[in-house]
Amino acid sequence: IQSSADGTRIVFNSDAPDLVPNDTNGVSDIFLYDTLLDQLRRLNHGTEGKQSNGPSYSPRIDGLGQTVVFISEADNLVSDDTNAVADVFLYLADYRSIERVSQDLEGYQTITAAQHPALDEAGSIVLYDRADVLGQREICSYDTFTQRTEQLSLEQNLYGDLLDNHRPGISVNGRYVVYLEQARDSQGNPFDCAVHVLDRNIQDFVRQICPEELYGLTDPVPVFSPDGLWIEWRDTPIVLKVSSKVGAEADMSSFRFPNPFTKNTTESP
Repeated sequence: IQSSADGTRIVFNSDAPDLVPNDTNGVSDIFLYDTLLDQLRRLNHGTEGKQSNGPSYSPRIDGLGQTVVFISEADNLVSDDTNAVADVFLYLADYRSIERVSQDLEGYQTITAAQHPALDEAGSIVLYDRADVLGQREICSYDTFTQRTEQLSLEQNLYGDLLDNHRPGISVNGRYVVYLEQARDSQGNPFDCAVHVLDRNIQDFVRQICPEELYGLTDPVPVFSPDGLWIEWRDTPIVLKVSSKVGAEADMSSFRFPNPFTKNTTESP
């Protein structure tokens, strides 16, 4: 579950068939609940209004409640989806339009799956991780204004070890990007887990050894504090159905540490 900055729009995924009429596709869908209008709608409609033919999950919403991104394994949300892998889709709530935003650096559809989307407060920068043909994941950034994709992560470290990069997060103002980075040995086994923080304004980065608490999380999701001073790693929330319209989240566990680019060590609220 995620909400807009003022809490009036909430997005979540659910495989419940009774949240909206005519939900018969038997897979997880993306829903948006408007608390002001007391209105719930399903977002992941296929072309010509057809139901999605594959599961959709991991929704993220911007601060204004206008832009929603999510992962979907469906191939009928847009007309030219023929890659047979999970993609990142962007939904504009006020226009009820949907587009695919995971693409290669030349703007073509990818041949490997995208996962773990993230979205800044303005809804202008979309992050996700995507594996190459060798299974090595990279962090990609999609600019919603220029419609261009950029690779943010490094492919190898100073010792020539390949790097597996995944689970990105972005600060409210879009300045800082964080993700997990793991080196791989010649057999492809991961070692030396690091938290990689990138300052997009100055194009510099800092690495920190993964805190011990991180190993206790099964599917960590990075979240910046509103002021950007702290990074919290949360386990994937458990969504509890508390009514016919909206769910509630309960974090299994989480921890946080200071943003290494900031000097302020005062704990933010």
